[in-house]
Amino acid sequence: MSEQLMREQFEAWVLREYPNQIMAKFSDGDYQSWALQHCWVGWRASREAFAVDLPSASAYEGLTHHLGCAIELTYEKPEHDPVALVRLPDVVAAIEACGLKVKP
Repeated sequence: MSEQLMREQFEAWVLREYPNQIMAKFSDGDYQSWALQHCWVGWRASREAFAVDLPSASAYEGLTHHLGCAIELTYEKPEHDPVALVRLPDVVAAIEACGLKVKP
């Protein structure tokens, strides 16, 4: 996620929670409010530290049999898999295991 998008999300959240909050910034981009600046630092750190390990596509070699097609996942490394088939429930489970919600 870009820093600009992250900041836009942060500012939208602040204004939803605290509609009268003044969002003034110094020329370097830091917020003039000491409390707001510290909230921003925490918000940014929480997103920079986040990464989801997605399930390997190689775990689903038998899936092509159920799809009725001739695709075979024979590569040892999933990043070389031309199809990269991963079941959605496993992706959702990986994201939820990180403590995040998945939109329905």
